[in-house]
This record gives sequence, structure tokens and C-alpha cells, in this order.
Amino acid sequence: MGKLRKTMEKYEAFLRRRANVVGVGIGKKWVGGEETDEKCIVVMVEQKLPETKLRKKDIIPKKLDDVKTDVIETGIIRALGVEGDIRKPLIKIGRFALYKEE
Repeated sequence: MGKLRKTMEKYEAFLRRRANVVGVGIGKKWVGGEETDEKCIVVMVEQKLPETKLRKKDIIPKKLDDVKTDVIETGIIRALGVEGDIRKPLIKIGRFALYKEE
């Protein structure tokens, strides 16, 4: 298991306890509306707010164990049933797709 996945698993519960967080995953970092080649821990939030509008304990760190984070607004995520080919995404949220693992 790679460092990125280990770091995500280590901090997933920590991140999910933050207000507004609806999901945690691995993806590419976006800067100024452009996707970069840099992999990071993606923190999905119902509504992205400026840090000044958040309680200090709800601010997502910029890095976790030297792994960068990226906060994206997804809205509310609802699980859907799966039929047919499990390689198809369960759900797509903007530029992200969640897949079922066997």
C-alpha cells in the first residue's frame, strides 16, 4: 500500500469529524481551476467556505504527514445501488468517480 493511501486511511476518521465533510478520497490536486499532476488527499465537503467562516477545529490542514490535501465542494453524497459491471462508477461528482471495490 502506498504512502498516499496509508496517509488517507490514517486521517480519514479525523477528517470526517470536521463539519461539512461528506467524503475523503485520493485524486489530483486542482489549483486555480486547473488539474495538476500532483496526487493528494481529496476532502469532499457539502459546501466550500472560506477559512474565516469556519471554526478553527473544522479547518482542513493543507498537508497531512507531508501529503497535500485538496478541498472540493460536492454537495450531499447519496449512495446508489449497483447493477451490472462493477467497474462502472457508482456515482460521479464533478471530476471524481467513486467505484466499488471487491
